[in-house]
Amino acid sequence: MKSLILTLALILSPVATMASDIASVNFKAIKDDLREYYFSKPENAEIKASFLSASADEKKRMEDMQAALTEGKGSVDIKKMMPKGGGQERFQLERKIDADLKKELYLIVTKLGLKYELIYDSSDTDAVIYAKSQVDDITTTVKQAIIELGRAK
Repeated sequence: MKSLILTLALILSPVATMASDIASVNFKAIKDDLREYYFSKPENAEIKASFLSASADEKKRMEDMQAALTEGKGSVDIKKMMPKGGGQERFQLERKIDADLKKELYLIVTKLGLKYELIYDSSDTDAVIYAKSQVDDITTTVKQAIIELGRAK
């Protein structure tokens, strides 16, 4: 009887219900799928072209550097192989895309109608939140929603 009362008290306590208010999502685990969905939208065609161009430029620079190293031409001038903006343009583009992806993630989670008041990114090792109770991980649910949204296009 005591265990039944204790169980009921824990179920009905605010600490037990707090677990349903907080969830986590591993942003890095869904980032590629989310980026693909984000780029599939017509309004994001320009940023997609910028991203693909920057990725192709970076890949070409790496291939050129590897070729120069394997040919053994002596020293390799790394300054000549750096992008014109010193890499800052690519970094700023990545930051803008990541911010847009997180906005898109927010819209997706909102459409799912989940009960959580707070969802945090669990892919970073820095502690973002401290919780005394278990935090639900909704990464798989969000990833499935992104895939379904991509199929619907």
